[in-house]
Amino acid sequence: MLSRPKPGESEADLLHFQNQFLAARASPAVKVVKKADKRKGEGKTTDAEGPPLQDSKDVVMLDDFPDTLPALTPAPPKKSKIKSACVHFEDEDPEERLESHDRHITAVFSKIIERDTSAAAVTIPVPTGDPFPRTFHRSEIKSEVRLGSEMQSSWCRHIKSLTAFSADLTDEVGDFLTSQQPCLITGEGLGSQKREEEVQAIHKENLEKLQSMSEEEILQEQERLLAQLDPTLVAFLKSRRGGNEAWRRGNSIIFIPALEGKTAIFSPHKDDDLPVKPKKEWIHMDNVEFEKLEWMKDLPLPQQKKTKKGMQARFSLKGELIPADADLPTHLGLHHHGEEAERAGYSLQELFHLSRSQVIQQRTLALQVLGRIARAGEFVSSLKGSILRLLLDAGFLFLLRFSVDDAVDNVMAAAVGALRALLVSLDDEEYLDWTFSWYQGMAAFPFVRSNEEEEEEEEDEELNGTEKSQDKKLKDENKPDPDVARYDVVKGLLKTRIQHRLRYILEVVRPVPAAVLDILHILTHIARHSSEACSQLLDCPRLIETIVREFLPTQWDPQVAEPGCLLTSLHGVACATAMKFIRVLACGGRNATARLLNKFEMKSRLSRFIAEDPVDLLLPREEAIRLSTEAFRLWAVAAAYGQACDLYRDLYPVLVRILQSLPELLSTCSEKSCMTELAVQRATAVVTLLIHVTQTAGYAAELQANCVSEYQHASLHHCVAMALLSRLLPGSEHLAYEVLLDLAFNPEFLPEGKAGGPEAADFSDILHLGTSAKLAQPGSAAASCSKATRGALLRESYQDLPSIHSCYLSHFVHLQPTLMRSQASYQGRNYLIQSMLLPEVKGPILPSDWPFFPLISLYNRVTNAETRGAVLNSLPLDLVNTVTWNLQWVLLLETWRAKTLQSIPTAAKLARLMCVFLTGSDLFLEAPIHRYTAALLSVYCQPKALDSLNLDAPLPGLASFHDLYISLLEQFEAVSFGDPLFGVFVLLPLQKRFSVHLRLSVFGEHTSILKALGVPLQQFPVPLERYTSPPEDNLNLLRLYFRTLVSGTLRHNWCPVLYVVAVAHVNSFIFSQDSTTRETDAARKSMLRKTWLLVDETLKKHLLYYRLSNAESPLGFDLYEQLPPMRLKYLAVVKTLDVLPWLSFG
Repeated sequence: MLSRPKPGESEADLLHFQNQFLAARASPAVKVVKKADKRKGEGKTTDAEGPPLQDSKDVVMLDDFPDTLPALTPAPPKKSKIKSACVHFEDEDPEERLESHDRHITAVFSKIIERDTSAAAVTIPVPTGDPFPRTFHRSEIKSEVRLGSEMQSSWCRHIKSLTAFSADLTDEVGDFLTSQQPCLITGEGLGSQKREEEVQAIHKENLEKLQSMSEEEILQEQERLLAQLDPTLVAFLKSRRGGNEAWRRGNSIIFIPALEGKTAIFSPHKDDDLPVKPKKEWIHMDNVEFEKLEWMKDLPLPQQKKTKKGMQARFSLKGELIPADADLPTHLGLHHHGEEAERAGYSLQELFHLSRSQVIQQRTLALQVLGRIARAGEFVSSLKGSILRLLLDAGFLFLLRFSVDDAVDNVMAAAVGALRALLVSLDDEEYLDWTFSWYQGMAAFPFVRSNEEEEEEEEDEELNGTEKSQDKKLKDENKPDPDVARYDVVKGLLKTRIQHRLRYILEVVRPVPAAVLDILHILTHIARHSSEACSQLLDCPRLIETIVREFLPTQWDPQVAEPGCLLTSLHGVACATAMKFIRVLACGGRNATARLLNKFEMKSRLSRFIAEDPVDLLLPREEAIRLSTEAFRLWAVAAAYGQACDLYRDLYPVLVRILQSLPELLSTCSEKSCMTELAVQRATAVVTLLIHVTQTAGYAAELQANCVSEYQHASLHHCVAMALLSRLLPGSEHLAYEVLLDLAFNPEFLPEGKAGGPEAADFSDILHLGTSAKLAQPGSAAASCSKATRGALLRESYQDLPSIHSCYLSHFVHLQPTLMRSQASYQGRNYLIQSMLLPEVKGPILPSDWPFFPLISLYNRVTNAETRGAVLNSLPLDLVNTVTWNLQWVLLLETWRAKTLQSIPTAAKLARLMCVFLTGSDLFLEAPIHRYTAALLSVYCQPKALDSLNLDAPLPGLASFHDLYISLLEQFEAVSFGDPLFGVFVLLPLQKRFSVHLRLSVFGEHTSILKALGVPLQQFPVPLERYTSPPEDNLNLLRLYFRTLVSGTLRHNWCPVLYVVAVAHVNSFIFSQDSTTRETDAARKSMLRKTWLLVDETLKKHLLYYRLSNAESPLGFDLYEQLPPMRLKYLAVVKTLDVLPWLSFG
């Protein structure tokens, strides 16, 4: 028998033992197994079936370890696909390679490093005579606790025993700098031999460092550490010292200041402050937790904070705003442990946080309260800003959308209710129901919101209406849901497929009746949004089928009509709200109505709910009347499209019976009750139905009488018609067309043209009525242009009214498509009506400045042509006539119908007239255009008009007046030819009360126009005082005034108006003695010295002796004959000269 190797034997001994084992041919104690390659199949696993592999491995089977390697990760084992492709080097040691790839459990165990347990205490069991160790009983532990001086748990005693070493090192009353033991460092984790040495070495190094520093250095270092360290760490370090905040060094004390804004967690508390007094017999109450006991105290009274900052709004569970100083009892459940615990109520932030709770009841409550807040309104009188906008910006819409998808019925119902509160106004719905039977009341504006995003004008011009709609739809589809919902909530909801989720809730979940009504209200609001929204609702699978089947059945349980019956489910019961949804959906278009009547069998429902009297319907009385009323309204909508009129024969007896009952109903209208109001609404719906049925049948006579000659108050009717034009909304294009066609330009409605109106205008100009001075008209650079009186121009305009009429009608041809639809609606041609939804509201049909439309349209055409590179040296004759007719019409309105254009700001009118000079290069030189523009300018230069002129306010239709004025300056430099009329338009915005940037543009960047801006003072219609008063205070502009005067760029014979302005302001500046900044004072003294040293005696005389502006003077201002004594004295001080005797002028 072979012996086993013993300790101390060498490698040669082991080889000797191996040779002996092989020679003896003994059976090995360990069996060698050839592992098969699983990728080569199971048939080649034995040695008999194939030759042995040269690189086969020997696998040792151990009894203590499993055959397969344990998985080190939860992922399933993967087969290597590149194992055969591994690169091996010849000199690589196979053993090292094996060790590096070894993942057996033994390799893992070999990496374990033992912990130093030399310092661990070893407890030797106490020898007893019992066969098993004795157990401890609770009764013995309690007795031990009672014997102690303190009532402590076993766990507390264990913790104190572990920290005994660090507690011994702390000297609570000693000085840190003289202490021999550290307070913070315990050395825990080090070996028992080195622990005390290392702790003492660190403590000694700290002491030496502190002793080498001065008190100021220590304070400075302390502040730096407190600023860098975490506040909780600082608090922990303080607690290690037992709460002391002062370290003593000699006779000085270094205080650690308390952290600002943090709760004093380690501040001492008195027993008197405790709301509950701990007693000795209470177990585990030896360590009092003051922070937790704070919540058991009584809340302080809420107080109004005396601060300018607004306080956080808080709401009750009913959605009501709670005043900041309201003291409500705690049993209402409105107090919590959040911020401002003394104030009752929940803030929006807290409600949003509560809506994400894991507790179903809390989520439901939060959604219900948020819905009530949204339903309550804006709280305008108490809150700053819009609460609905704040909710939407915080993501309230998508919070509700996610909550609608909740699997819990209560959460889903609460979310649906909140969504209905956010979208639907029940008051608005009630008003829309009342106005349904008004004239054209069936047509309603869509709830779509105008897109405020800017679009390029070129794209708008190149795309037609259909392409624009498709392009806009494509853009909305590519936008993220939040971006779409930001400007249109309904579009955002439709993008999230809200209709599919609501259909699922109605069809599968089958919620309580309140949730069903909320869903029907939401769907009604979506249907009012637009025709596209109606199409999406109709195309939603099984949505309309579910509503018609479940909520508009032809028969249901008769117990519903019994008094006191409580509905637990609305499914299978006829519902008026469902019928109203179908009616609003039918207003979306002719095709939608046809689908509802035919595909969804609404014809049979109409017959069912109209043929039977509401009293006989097995429903509560009010609900039955509402259902019958909505059925009549749906039939009226269908009849307005020319559909479902065949039901008239079948239901004729019912209609006759209702008409016969109308006198009785009218006699009871004095009694105000809910039932009477419902009956009246049902009767008006029947009358509306009969009107549309009659129109469709062709029995409506078109009554149009020519009453023009019978009007006794033509001027009044014309004023009303003109005021109506700028107020008609989309859908009323027919009325606008009729006014333009028969009233606006009809000479019969302008009796002033025949009754001495032109003569009266001339007489007014001669006597200067309504003005403080005579208004002169500027001349023209064209030699052929002659002046004409305002009366002559009015007489010519009155004669050209037919041409003016044709001009404006041709410019409103873009309204033709909408005009056809509006005519079909107003004329009762129901077969042409496609939808009861009116076009999207972006403003009135005609803007308030529509009288300037031909001129603006021409300006846009010419500007776009020039942008594309076209050069327009002269305009065609028809375009000249167009501008002339436009100016004639504006002159007629300004003279005889001034209130028509009263809503347009004077600045906007002048901006429109500037288009005359910006259109082409010589349009303003055409004689008729020049005359009418000058006449309008005299109207806008009257004192009242100048007082109302405001160029700093935003103007409708104009992005920036400054940019328009820069374009006007550039055009004046290029093509003005020094035209005085053009020059007046350039000078008008330079008045002192307007923006200084306009004057800086002329005197800084466009000084070349000063040589051509030769408007004579006698032809300038604006008083000079509006330019010279008050004195200029912009130093840069004053320097530019002085520079242009001294350099000769600005001369009296070139630009008399601005020469007067510049001389007046420079004179006022150099002789001003008001207190001002050092820079301004130095500038005016320097300017005065330079004026004194001027070589040009004429300019020097004007600057020094200027007295007052005077338009009647040849210079435009008066001069002093002798300088006043105060100015002489000031000049002498500035120049440090004596008063010279020749400083006089005469």
